[in-house]
Amino acid sequence: REPAPVGVFELFADTAAALDADELYAWETQLNLVRDGIVHYQGRVAVTPSVADGSAESRSITLRDVWWDLERTLYLQAWTSQSATGQTSVQTGRALLGYDPGTRARSTTTAALQTVLDYAVSLGITVTLDATRLAGGLMPPVRAHNATCADILRQIMHWEGDAVLVTQWDESTGAPTLRGLTRDQGGAVTIAATACQSLDIAARPDLVPDSVHVIYETAARTPEIVD
Repeated sequence: REPAPVGVFELFADTAAALDADELYAWETQLNLVRDGIVHYQGRVAVTPSVADGSAESRSITLRDVWWDLERTLYLQAWTSQSATGQTSVQTGRALLGYDPGTRARSTTTAALQTVLDYAVSLGITVTLDATRLAGGLMPPVRAHNATCADILRQIMHWEGDAVLVTQWDESTGAPTLRGLTRDQGGAVTIAATACQSLDIAARPDLVPDSVHVIYETAARTPEIVD
């Protein structure tokens, strides 16, 4: 395996006549990576390129986890349509999360995340949510139009501070789980430089904001006059 983006697992193997060999797995085949009888990763086959040079041929398999499914799934929400014959419920790409127009009640970030994942599950995507470590506070309404489930999840997570959603395999449910974690909950990992074949370290000052501005508005209220 070589380094890959989060949620992506790449396998490489030297294979004789890789350019002419049949595909090992069809596109979107779901595979589990198991070690000591425990599933550590589940993903779908995304690409299986073959590579050849003057000395050898090889083939790689790129797997992508459940986030790939969410990236390709358009989020639709039920809205009431009014016509001359009455009202009907229709699914459209216009979405409003975090606010109920009927009750005018705001919802929490965790409730909004669960709403999006419930929709994904209804389409056959196997995924669960572990939001026990998220703040779960009330959020402003999130509006989207023709956005994917992954896009809306990212918008909701903007209101969770430094928290992120990490894909992990859950043995108790037998399904990939999106687990909310903050930076301090992730834990530090130390890797000895002597254990690496090569190192490529670069400072990223461009990722550090110069300052943070909070822009807000207050609503004017008419003073009450009490006789």
